This record gives sequence, C-alpha cells and structure tokens, in this order.
Amino acid sequence: GNDSHDVMPEVANHRGFRAELNDCREGSARIPPTEQIAKDANVCGRRNRKELSDTLNDAQNDCFENTHGGQHSPPRCARQALGALGLVFMRERTVGHSGLRIGEIGLGTLTWGRDTDETQAIGQLKTLLNEGGNLVDTSPAFGAGAAESLIGTLLSGAFSREDLVLCTKAGFTATGSRSRFGAGRGAIFDSVEASLERMKTTYIDVLFVAAPDPLAPDAETAQALASLVENGTARYIGLMGYPAWRAAALQQLLAERHLPVLSAIETEYSLLARDCEEEIVPMAAHMGLGIFAASPLGRGVLTGKYRRTIPPTSR
Repeated sequence: GNDSHDVMPEVANHRGFRAELNDCREGSARIPPTEQIAKDANVCGRRNRKELSDTLNDAQNDCFENTHGGQHSPPRCARQALGALGLVFMRERTVGHSGLRIGEIGLGTLTWGRDTDETQAIGQLKTLLNEGGNLVDTSPAFGAGAAESLIGTLLSGAFSREDLVLCTKAGFTATGSRSRFGAGRGAIFDSVEASLERMKTTYIDVLFVAAPDPLAPDAETAQALASLVENGTARYIGLMGYPAWRAAALQQLLAERHLPVLSAIETEYSLLARDCEEEIVPMAAHMGLGIFAASPLGRGVLTGKYRRTIPPTSR
C-alpha cells in the first residue's frame, strides 16, 4: 500500500532553493532563498528575520567559496544557521548511484480520488512542498486510475510540474471493466501512455514495474524500460515486488547490454516489516539501487491510532 510516504510538517512556506551537495552520502536541506525567509513574518520576529537573513547570506557565501576553492565538504553551514534559529527543512537523498535527488519523505496517493478529495489532496501537496519535499508516489492501481487523474487535475491548476518528482507504476492495463497486469512490452507501453494522459504530463520521473511477470521474459521487460528512458518518457526506472535475485539479474542484463540501468527498487519497509533487510537491502547496496520504503508507518499501525480500537476512518 502507498500510504507509504508520510508528510511530517515542521516549517511552512519555505521552498525554492536547493543547497548543493558535494558528498552524496549525506542528504542536503532544501533551503529557500534568503530574502524569502527573511521577509516571512510567520517564521520569526523582525529582529530574528534580520539575523536569519545575515546569517544565511554569510553561510551560503562561505559554502560557495569552499566548494569552488577545491574543498569537498557538504554545505552544512546553512543548515546549522537555520537550526540555530529553530528552523528545520527536509533533507534530500540521492537515489542509488543515479543523479536523482528527492526529499527524504514522500507523499503517497493511495486514497486520492477515492477517500481523499481534491481539496484534501491540495492541502497534502502544499504541506509536502512547503516542507521542502517533492516526491509524489502513485499508481494506476490506486482507485483504478483516479489517483493519477487527480494529480493531473492539480497539475492543471495551482501546482507546477517542475516542483514535483512523480513516481508511478507500469504494467496495469484495462479492457472495459477488466483490469490486467503484465510486464511485457505491450503492457508497459500501454500503461505508461495511459498514465501520462491521466496525469497530464509528458514524462515520468521514476517508473517502477509494479511486479514480476511469470510470462514475460525479463529481457523484454528490461528492453521496454530502457527504451522509455532513451526516448525521454521516463527519466529513471526501477522495480517493485521483485525478489532480490531477479532484480539483480535484470540489472546485470541492462548493464551488459549497455542500456540505461535501474536506479531504485520499492519495497515495504518499516519497524514491523523488515524482511527486505535479508536480501533486498544488501542487493540494492551492491547493485547501486536506491530503496523507496513503502508503508514506513506499518500501514498506520506505528502511528498509535490502533492502541485501543480500530478508528472509523481506518482503511
């Protein structure tokens, strides 16, 4: 399930600037322009706004000089300046060995278009962006395409496509009232075309094959994914629900054929679901794959809302 990516608000109304990151092993804070924060009355009083502006300007200048002077230290100074004033911004993570950087917490859309209406979705997405996040995880299987359609509605309104990293799943097709899944070339291409139309976008940032296909050869799946990267339809590709050995084999196949390789694998991962640590996590580290942790709150159990009874709003 993809109530996986939960938004944890700490500071509102701050977005627009991404601190550079020289050490990809450490996430960077997404810090908005100095002048934007310094003028925000919701952040701090007049005295502190002036202090914040001066401190951030000094910190960013120091980082710029250090970076271009040949030193290789991440710009922690700006984050430390913000922390000293009680401000917290979402950190970024580099996905595997790719060049993709995303906020460390994403927004899942499992209930969008079903239990979550447009007004509620707008509020959730605004919170994500205000906290410095950018990742939105969806699937054609969520509400039979309703979640993707709602994303398309939001992108046609108040939200900019460039502010988001859209992640969706490939392989789901519908014929009349029947839904089918496959990881063959035709199913992947048809699924992606329908997703693009629903989300009103020309590209997908991260495309996962939603599950292994017992019929389609892995070589066909790999070639279909690689072609989508080569023609610009998908920027990064990955797998979901694959056993470690099969994901590693598919990654090796792509590498040997000099095709665009996988960047990530999505798997359920929380304090209650740690099976992936046995094989998936070590394989991902060895093969250079990032991990998208689905349901990190244990499908809601870790929120504490089930301590006494099942709430009426529970899914």
